[in-house]
Amino acid sequence: MEYYSLPRTSSLDVRWAGVFEASSGLVGSNHYNPHYELIAVAEGPVYLQVGDRTQVLKSGETLLLKPWEQHSSLKQTDSGRFFWVQFTSDPPLLELEGSKIMREDLNIVHVLPNELRTSSHRDVDGLFIPRQFQLSNRYRLMTEFERLIKESNKPEGYFRYRMSLILAGILEHIADEWLHSSHEFQIPGSFLTYRKIVNYLDETYAQNVRKEAIERSLERKYEYICQVFKKYAGITIVTYIQQLRVQRAKYLLANRAASLQEIAAEVGFEDPFYFSRVFKKVEGISPSVYRERTEKASQS
Repeated sequence: MEYYSLPRTSSLDVRWAGVFEASSGLVGSNHYNPHYELIAVAEGPVYLQVGDRTQVLKSGETLLLKPWEQHSSLKQTDSGRFFWVQFTSDPPLLELEGSKIMREDLNIVHVLPNELRTSSHRDVDGLFIPRQFQLSNRYRLMTEFERLIKESNKPEGYFRYRMSLILAGILEHIADEWLHSSHEFQIPGSFLTYRKIVNYLDETYAQNVRKEAIERSLERKYEYICQVFKKYAGITIVTYIQQLRVQRAKYLLANRAASLQEIAAEVGFEDPFYFSRVFKKVEGISPSVYRERTEKASQS
């Protein structure tokens, strides 16, 4: 089975959208277009020739065509009807064979620090979209296609932006139903706890964060909280609090004329000397040197 991988951060652009009626008589002529084309059958069967293969698509079945892929309607019927949308993707979709999709690729809960506010990591995990797929409930998808065609036929305001959002929702719906129908999938409870820990630390890092307060807020033992955080973040809670404080201190050093002692107190350090040691450990330079460099950079 063939699949496409669509990076989460891809830029999607809808070029055309419409609906094809098999009773229209437009049968036999070959079609080629330079964009991806997604077909979703509202009423089947629909008879298509795609390259050298004959396809009989049922109601609720989707088919994703590559740019310039030859396709044509083979048979005129009374009820055959499908929606279609032509679109571009930047970067392009990555073509995959089913045998090359590993189980870990399907795990959307990555053990990466991308949940952390101090992380610069860009998680560009992709949607896995089957080239051909049978939806269990086609009506939601057809409703979205009707919205897409309405925006295309009556363009108003930011219609292109809305069309891109609708298309992204359509592709996510297909990918999500395939994921749940093909693989046992459940987000671990520990990951949900981890997100609660991160949110708590993001809100309280400038305070005197005590383990008793963390336990009360999260209703978990501190030892378990530390284990879960280290598992997903790869660093300790203490290290993350220091990173958050230094992150805020960098902004204050670059944008305020406050003293180092005042800045240290604002980000949660009672001792300005300890603040300087932590800052240098995280950034590699002292707070005063960081301020001098940012001042020179702003003047140049």
